[in-house]
Amino acid sequence: MSSPILGGAIKRPLQDVVVAESQLAELECEVANPSAEGLWLKDGQHVFFSDNIRSQDVGELRRLVIIITRPQDVGEYTYQLGNSKTTAHLKVEGTHQLMLYIYSLAVYIFGGCVPSQGLCAFMCSTETQQSLFLTFSEVPLMIVSPLSDVQVYEEEDAMFECEVSREAKSFRWLKEAEELTASEKYEMLHEGTKHMLVVKSITKDDLVKYVFEGADGIHLRFVTPIKEVTVKERETAEFKVELSHANIQVTWYRNDVRVRPSKKIQISEDGKIHTLTLKEVCMDDTSLIKVEALGVTSEGMLNVIVEKDEVVLVCELSKPAAEVKWFKDSKELAPSKNIVIRSEGKKRILTIKRAEKSNIGEYTCDCISEKTMAKLNIEGESCWLHGQNIPHVLQSPVSYVELTECEVSRENAKVTWLRDGQEIRKTKKHEIVVEGRKRRLIILECTLEDSKTYTCDSKDFKTSAFLNVEPNYNDTFSVQRKKHHL
Repeated sequence: MSSPILGGAIKRPLQDVVVAESQLAELECEVANPSAEGLWLKDGQHVFFSDNIRSQDVGELRRLVIIITRPQDVGEYTYQLGNSKTTAHLKVEGTHQLMLYIYSLAVYIFGGCVPSQGLCAFMCSTETQQSLFLTFSEVPLMIVSPLSDVQVYEEEDAMFECEVSREAKSFRWLKEAEELTASEKYEMLHEGTKHMLVVKSITKDDLVKYVFEGADGIHLRFVTPIKEVTVKERETAEFKVELSHANIQVTWYRNDVRVRPSKKIQISEDGKIHTLTLKEVCMDDTSLIKVEALGVTSEGMLNVIVEKDEVVLVCELSKPAAEVKWFKDSKELAPSKNIVIRSEGKKRILTIKRAEKSNIGEYTCDCISEKTMAKLNIEGESCWLHGQNIPHVLQSPVSYVELTECEVSRENAKVTWLRDGQEIRKTKKHEIVVEGRKRRLIILECTLEDSKTYTCDSKDFKTSAFLNVEPNYNDTFSVQRKKHHL
């Protein structure tokens, strides 16, 4: 278990790491001050850096990378920054080693040399020949120093640089999805494990994503790729993939931003299966989820459903100052009591406060050069007739009458009570009762004048009933008789 953070200079602690022997291991924490410099310790002693053990500082991130782990790397690692420190353990799971002891025997290796990977046969020459087959494979190719964003002035040259754990058998550079070739525009440099791409005389057309891909003979693929996930607010979303090889490190992204473990985010691995779990999701979590392993990627959408009348449409731009226009079915939308249009950084947000069936349609966020569209559909009825409590005929006077009980599909749904088309408000005469999904109207001191049609209207659906109030002749005769005797 990783230890709690001691001191306030460290924002996110180290986490325990378990890797197979010869695999790459990364210990990572996050500091509060990007310019702060700390120390890496192993079992209380300073870590000595080498070609195999490196320290990386990227913004607020502090990372210790062990490219090829060995049993002697097991231990307690600490990142110390002033009086603050965080500690975690590295565990290296050893592989079974075959020890071959040969006494006075001649050993021959077929092929003359040991290949870098594959199958090798050993034969012991004795009175009876016996053969031994040993299989082994190389450590998978890993990105040690990833690419970083580059900022240059127009017409200047831009250089992208990355480093891999060992020399790649093959590699290529991509501009978006298009493979690049060496030319006057693009220069590709290669020095051992380091790879550089130089893009000359930068123009606006060059402002795209560049990708480096390396291969080492492992044909990695997703046996089970990411599937689109749709959940309701406050539920848990789980993305799971299965790789063709075990012990492969993967990286998860949400809208191209790397996902890291937190209280609401869990990242787990079980052999070839990798899982990303997002707890208590909200509307802002709606995003494109991507997983990457050795340059191979898989993507799937996370859709979060909001179970309320409000609808929020979000469009994210590349520039925070860009202006957009919102359209519904090709008609431009303007702010109103029910429609709110706002900006948050690069996000452009359209909110429909109370969605009705009239809001169903295709919505477009248009920033002149680009546009994105989504369809809004409202399913189901929000109100229906649940029961009939009104007697067919009432005799006046009556102290009160409880009208038809309506039940709505959502507890927060609003209804309007009408009397012959005129809205009824809560008064001494009328009581409007809300109990969960039930809506009731109570009329006090019911008289002949209350013989009307009463309607429960939820805008999407309405139900009506007629209240018929007739005179009570027995009561009338009794009153007249009393008056006569007086």
